[in-house]
This record gives sequence, C-alpha cells and structure tokens, in this order.
Amino acid sequence: MHLTPLLLTLLTTLASTKALPQPDPDIDLDRRTTVAAHTQSCHVASYALPGAPTRSYYTVNIGEPFVNGRGCNNVHQALANNGVFSAASAAAWSCRDNGSGQTVLEITCVPGLGHTVNRVLQQMYPQVRGGFNCPDS
Repeated sequence: MHLTPLLLTLLTTLASTKALPQPDPDIDLDRRTTVAAHTQSCHVASYALPGAPTRSYYTVNIGEPFVNGRGCNNVHQALANNGVFSAASAAAWSCRDNGSGQTVLEITCVPGLGHTVNRVLQQMYPQVRGGFNCPDS
C-alpha cells in the first residue's frame, strides 16, 4: 500500500488515539506511483474518527503532465462546483507531482461520490483513455 503524506498524517492521528496500530516503519513513503500516459488509477480508503462520520480518501494517479500544477485550481473548482467539497463533507484536497512529472490528486470527501469524481475528472482530463474508475467507497 502506498501511503501519501495526507494519508500518513491521518493514520498517524488515528494511531495516536489507539484506533489503529502504529504505521509500519518499513513502508517506503518515497515510492513513486506512475501510470501509462493517458491512463489513470484510483484507489479509495474509508475511515472514521471516533464520533465522526465516515470519510472516503481517494488517491488518483493520472498519466498526464503535472506542469507545475497549472490545472490544479480548475480541477479543484470543478470538483467543488459538483458538490465534492460541500461544507458538510469536511473535505481535503491535494494536487501534486508524483515525482515523475505526472499528476496525483488526493481527495477526501463523504462516501458515495466516486461517480461524481469520475465524471468531473473525465471532463477535466478528456485525454485519459477509458475514463476514471474511482469506486463510490
């Protein structure tokens, strides 16, 4: 399992509450995930803090150039305009270079929005062959 900085922070916070075991120090946090050009991979993990609703954490690796984050604001705005970052979702967001020049999106939102994430990302990245496949949860 590849742990991104946002997920590692979440897991560390949960571990400090004794909800989860401590992170494995042997996990290579600097491992880069690349995908073929014009393709994508999407993974989701669900979690809930004690007394809080469940959240879905998406990691989307996109085989398109990051180009210093030039498109990140537009992607964020499109996701927000489609309800992914509603006030009730306690959403978090990251758009970054995967270390190999490709784009990685990290999206935290309420469960059940995979279809919306897929639709918006397909509009923003029409060159991705086969569309996006983020599950709802």
